[in-house]
Amino acid sequence: MKADRQSFMEQLFHCSEGTYKVLNGTALFRTRYFTVKITPSASHNINGQYNGLLVELVNPGSGVFERTFFKFQDYMTHKTSTHPNADPTEDLKVIEHCGWEWYINKPTNQSYERLVNKITEYINMF
Repeated sequence: MKADRQSFMEQLFHCSEGTYKVLNGTALFRTRYFTVKITPSASHNINGQYNGLLVELVNPGSGVFERTFFKFQDYMTHKTSTHPNADPTEDLKVIEHCGWEWYINKPTNQSYERLVNKITEYINMF
């Protein structure tokens, strides 16, 4: 059974112990002053391939006031694949049409927590 965006985001944020709620494939976190919206995104123009997360801080009255991109490769380490097309220099990415699976290189379990911690650190600056 192929996964969908909802289950991919739930897997990514499973280590947050309930801090982030995943709704319709978007991770949400509410602070006293703003809402954080986190969605899979790409730093390139290849449709259906995501190599990071877009984090947007949204003020209820005025909309998005801060936005940044967290590239998976910058925060996550990966296991070297034995796949014949594996390239250890290739960025970590998720392919939508392949059931929201990691493409060739897969991150280590500790990497999920490291990425979520970096996002949380960023949010705490505000």
